[in-house]
Amino acid sequence: MNDTSKKAGKKQKRMSRVDLQAFLLTAIMVVLSCVLIFLINYTLSYQDMIDSLQERARGIYRYLEQNLDEESFSQLNVPGDMKGGEYHAMKEMLEDTKSAASVRYLYTAKRTDTGEYIYLVDGLPAENEDFRNVGDPIEPEIIPDIERAYRNEVVLPEQIKDTSWGNIFISYFPIHTGIGEGEVIGVVGIEFDAEHQYRTFRWLSMATPAIIAICCVAAGIVAAFLFKRISNPAYRDLANTDLLTGLNNRNSFNVMLNNLEALPDKAGIGVLVIDLDNLKQVNDLLGHPAGDEYIRAGGSLVQEFIHSPNVLYRVGGDEFAAVMREATPEGLLKLVDEINEAAGDFHDQNGTRVGLSVGSAVFRPGEDKGVDDVVRRADEEMYRVKRMKKSGGNGER
Repeated sequence: MNDTSKKAGKKQKRMSRVDLQAFLLTAIMVVLSCVLIFLINYTLSYQDMIDSLQERARGIYRYLEQNLDEESFSQLNVPGDMKGGEYHAMKEMLEDTKSAASVRYLYTAKRTDTGEYIYLVDGLPAENEDFRNVGDPIEPEIIPDIERAYRNEVVLPEQIKDTSWGNIFISYFPIHTGIGEGEVIGVVGIEFDAEHQYRTFRWLSMATPAIIAICCVAAGIVAAFLFKRISNPAYRDLANTDLLTGLNNRNSFNVMLNNLEALPDKAGIGVLVIDLDNLKQVNDLLGHPAGDEYIRAGGSLVQEFIHSPNVLYRVGGDEFAAVMREATPEGLLKLVDEINEAAGDFHDQNGTRVGLSVGSAVFRPGEDKGVDDVVRRADEEMYRVKRMKKSGGNGER
């Protein structure tokens, strides 16, 4: 196996860990929840802001519709008309309205007999660089909205416009003869400065993804941590426990071997492999319930000699294995002798003498490539003992 395959295998193992799966699942749920909440809140808040600006514009329009001089829309045509009293009365009204309603730009416009759209009265001070005189042409980019207003439409934007002169909210309303009941004779343009609102929602749109990312990482870490601490003990034990003997099962054994394989220093790792003798005969003569009792008795016998942090596992039908820490070859051989001695006079509840064949091995630095080699040698030793017994020996070296 090449290095790429090994790295892929390790990555696959890491990705299959339940705690990582809990992290990813929680992160996805947090992201989806935060995005949904953000979209709902952002949409509602933004729409509420637009509705508020539209209502302000409508209020100003209703006031102007009732108070603007209809005659001014026909009598004001050229800059020279700015000297008359009608112009000054209209301008004073627009200036007062602009100041009272905090409007950025307020003006009236009309369509001439030749079809040209021109400014009439500008609410800006005359010295302002953006001030328009009577008869100045309307900028081409806003003519489409003026035309809509002339078609008796109320032109209200659905969003703030980002223009070269700032972020603004522009609306256009038709002015009628007879206070809203007659024909359209002109247009009033109402412009609000929306810089503050635009910056607020722009900041919100940029900051929220960062906040969501932080929250999902934090929630994922907390979820993975809590999952390790409060995951259902019964389920966890069920996945790692042999139901017949109550010992740790093959799955738990494999997990332990993987953990040991990851250790940089494997010195002192020992393995016992224990196989029950004559289980088939017990099953054939006494039945499988008696065979189950025989297995339980064998596990119980060996468990008496395996103490923490060492662990005994049932790894097969009649096979057990024990992982030993800080082991030595001499120590394991002594332990095997003690187990064999105890088994010499040990019977299960049915009175059947329990026979065992035990093999042992300890990690050999420089010789063993990994823990699997230790298991293999212990397994070979166990089969050597079993063969010796069948040939009439006692299995001792």
